[in-house]
Amino acid sequence: MMPIPTVREDTMHTPLSDQNHHTPHPTPFHYSTPPTDSPTPTNLHNHGYAHLPLPTLRPTDIRLISHNINTLHTTTPAELSATFELYNEFDPTILGIQECNKNWTIFDKTEGPLRDTIQRRWPGAKLVTAHSKESTFTGPYQPGGVAQMTLKKLTGRVVSHGKDTLGRYAWQEILLNGQRNLIILTAYRIPQTSITGCGPETSAMQQWRKLRAQGIELPQPRQQTLDDLVTFAKPYVSKGHEVLIMMDANSPITDDTMDAFMEHLNLYDLMADYLPDTPPENIPTRTAQN
Repeated sequence: MMPIPTVREDTMHTPLSDQNHHTPHPTPFHYSTPPTDSPTPTNLHNHGYAHLPLPTLRPTDIRLISHNINTLHTTTPAELSATFELYNEFDPTILGIQECNKNWTIFDKTEGPLRDTIQRRWPGAKLVTAHSKESTFTGPYQPGGVAQMTLKKLTGRVVSHGKDTLGRYAWQEILLNGQRNLIILTAYRIPQTSITGCGPETSAMQQWRKLRAQGIELPQPRQQTLDDLVTFAKPYVSKGHEVLIMMDANSPITDDTMDAFMEHLNLYDLMADYLPDTPPENIPTRTAQN
């Protein structure tokens, strides 16, 4: 078996990781020191952000990219090819994309072209997509949704995968050794704190309708996303597996709700010790998803 992969600290956005499996002496959730099995940061030249060129990955390293793309264009092969040519420059192992705005049910215009594109570039890549299935959406466009791809190196170790029926997250389970697996999730949390004023096709209203259908009288989709992620991931954490979440949380990482969410799963900000307190010019203030 190959050694447990090390997550590079020069990922495009901040993953949230279960600290117990990265530090010999667990400390309070996301205030822990960097993982002791991680290499010394070599990305100081780019201030901790994913500015090219990035350090070359070692054989046991993996690199994750988390990106809110705000519509993945799948109309033509040229559009998709250009998008993934950019991603390829960062040499990703695993790619998580939020807010794809795709009705993945229309396979030949959405997931089909996406699969063809990544298979040509990364043969054997594993893809999982998620959106909220509703009969009202008959075309390829639908607000929300996510996609996650294991592109190389770990593709043969993907032992299971799945998706949220509300389209909020997708996940893949990767074999590490005989005792522990790595569960990686790509998630999108809506920004709206209230559905007042939300249009009928928005992600917020899609989720609200599904939650009402589940019997929740007064749905709160934004908070429900965090609650359901905890419900999903907690059994893995309890069994000693590793959990890593790439999420566009639409919230500062210091927000009380995010703090509680991370504490429930014993997560910490994997990038906290590698990013400066003040972002470089043209880099937005760091939030839970950056």
